[in-house]
Amino acid sequence: MAHSWGTFLGVLTVQRQRDLFTAFFSISQIASQLEAEKISYNWVLAQAREHDSKRQVSRLVAQGPPPYPADAWLDYLMWQRGLVADYGGGMYQANFYPLFIRSILFCREYTLLDKIHYGLGAMKSVRWLWPTVVATDLFRLTPALQVPYYLFQGTHDYQTPYPIAKRYFDSVQAPRKRLFTFTNSAHSPIFEEPAYFRQCLDSALADVANTEGTFAKPPSVP
Repeated sequence: MAHSWGTFLGVLTVQRQRDLFTAFFSISQIASQLEAEKISYNWVLAQAREHDSKRQVSRLVAQGPPPYPADAWLDYLMWQRGLVADYGGGMYQANFYPLFIRSILFCREYTLLDKIHYGLGAMKSVRWLWPTVVATDLFRLTPALQVPYYLFQGTHDYQTPYPIAKRYFDSVQAPRKRLFTFTNSAHSPIFEEPAYFRQCLDSALADVANTEGTFAKPPSVP
């Protein structure tokens, strides 16, 4: 199971190491992130204008739409994702960041040093890896998966927008696939509609159990 840009790594990993997996569960699928960033930018700009936020409109207009140079993505995402969260494109009925920060601060498995390194590592990952993510089109790179594929996607998501994720779901070839749509969620349906998410996950797991053994695994490559 993968979430957000973990789905980018997940698709590539499942494609390359199919013999290690029975199924792939994806939450908020990345597929063509440069296209997604353009949608996100335009949506945030429209929201800022609707809310008469002149300072935000001016900053967005001055920034201009993606793409950006590799060394400009981190700075842009640091403030643009805050606007996405403010307008309900991160969590539809709440702000994602307080929930996320609390979950890190009160996580008993992490030491204080771990928590500090988590934030620093996240920024470093974006700085060095995000240009590759936005330059990669999974529609072309991974048009097929050899395991069942289950997608959990919020309709109000403006980090990995629903239309692109659904288009990837519709186009990708897989021995079996199911889409679970969350109409009251944005980027994190696992937090926003937990009861319904669990219901969908149970359904997907039952589906895997009922079909396990149907999809023969290829021999492992030495």
